[in-house]
Amino acid sequence: MGISATATATATATAAPTATRGNTILGTHPHNTPRTPRRTPLKPHNHNHRQQSITPTLPDPLIGSLPYIAPEILRPINPVTRLSSVTDTWAFGIMVFAMVCLKLPFHHGFEPRLKLMILNSEFDLDGFKEHVDQLCVGGGDGQGDGKEKKEGEKARDVLVEVLKGCLEKDPEKRMSMKEVVRLLSGL
Repeated sequence: MGISATATATATATAAPTATRGNTILGTHPHNTPRTPRRTPLKPHNHNHRQQSITPTLPDPLIGSLPYIAPEILRPINPVTRLSSVTDTWAFGIMVFAMVCLKLPFHHGFEPRLKLMILNSEFDLDGFKEHVDQLCVGGGDGQGDGKEKKEGEKARDVLVEVLKGCLEKDPEKRMSMKEVVRLLSGL
């Protein structure tokens, strides 16, 4: 007897799929598979030519991640020359905000708007104060003694002052990290 109907169906189901192009049926023949472009092999270095010096250049004059970049870096004048310790203070302020509020102070899906928010130092200071109140003072729930509440209020005031000093859009007025450390060490 011949091959059973079940065996034929199984063999057909496991066979490679075919596609059609016009009236032609394409199977799994190697010539019918899509081709990927071949990579050109690297040529060995010719030592007979004079070697040229390679000067490293930055791939992008903006350094860092956009939500952490200080406003002076985004201004059209050469941003690399404006890198200083206060640009790091700005990034520290971003991290303080993020650790307290669990989100970045500057966030927007449209990059030009995000840049404008950074340039204008537009962030939710009131939202930051609310989060700090909940963390430091207990959100006004009345728990704890008077001493703990005063310490919480002091910590709140220091954190708000640190954030405002770090996220000052004018680099000349922005706090230095020494000032930040001095304020935080007083807690």
